[in-house]
Formats: sequence, structure tokens, C-alpha cells
Amino acid sequence: MKIGGCAAITACDCSIYFELYKAKAGLYPHDIQNISKANYVDFAYVMEPYLKPRWTGIDRLDIYIDGFSSFLRDHGVTDITLAPWDGENSLAATKETIKKQIDEGWLIPCLTLKHGHPSMCN
Repeated sequence: MKIGGCAAITACDCSIYFELYKAKAGLYPHDIQNISKANYVDFAYVMEPYLKPRWTGIDRLDIYIDGFSSFLRDHGVTDITLAPWDGENSLAATKETIKKQIDEGWLIPCLTLKHGHPSMCN
């Protein structure tokens, strides 16, 4: 996380998942069947320009979506669309969306941005 931050790590993990389980070749620059710490760190440096850490971190969902979408597009993946889902959505709609994502075998990347709850301060 010190290299690219939590957003870059989430994007790296999603990219590996997409390559392993969604047949999206060319996202992970090393042997996808033998992921090592050194190669993952190298991958974080590949992701860094797309989700470059800022003084405030990746503090808006649009920054993450734009950066990760650019990475996917630059690596030949044009059929995955990232869509925001924020805390303003109803609980019922959120449950439905989560179930749909799980049932279809898709990840649910989660970034906790600007959360005001005291338990999130530590």
C-alpha cells in the first residue's frame, strides 16, 4: 500500500481476479499462476500512474473509476464497466446489487472514502 495506496491495491487485486476468473488476458504483467510478493510489488508500480497517490489519497470515487477504467482500456479490456455505488443508495437496492454481483461472479471493490463514523478514524 505504501507504493500505490489502497485504491491501487484494490485495482491490482481486481485485475488479477479478472485475469484468473473472467478470462481477461494481459492485465497482470507476470505469470498469473505464480504470483509472488516481488512480482505483485512490480505490478503495483504498473498501476501507480493510473491511481497515483495524492496528498489526500484517492478521496473521490470518480478518481478511482477514471484511473482503473483507463488501466483496463489501456490493457485491452473494453467490456468491463465500472459504476459508482455510494452510501446514498437504499439498503434494499444495495442488497440487490450485492447479490447480483456475487451471483454473477463479480468482485465488489470497496473503498471507504471520507467516512465520518468515529470507528473509521483509527
